[in-house]
Amino acid sequence: MDPAYILAQATGAWLQYEFACGRAPLFNERYMSVPIASALFRLYKHEVHSEYLHPILAAAKAGPGRKPEVDFAVISQYPHVPVW
Repeated sequence: MDPAYILAQATGAWLQYEFACGRAPLFNERYMSVPIASALFRLYKHEVHSEYLHPILAAAKAGPGRKPEVDFAVISQYPHVPVW
């Protein structure tokens, strides 16, 4: 099945349920991570990693503060990440 379709269905269903429960004021980017993570895990199992250091930007970041991360990464050769 098409991954984009599964992500759209899972996210839409989650939002509909949460809206019906009166939790619309809580909607934000972080709140959306639950349905996205669940759908990605259904598709890719243990290849999904959250809060993953960006392989190029993190190496270039110097100084204080967190290094750049992506919310979710699907990596089949973890921990060896291909850099394009």
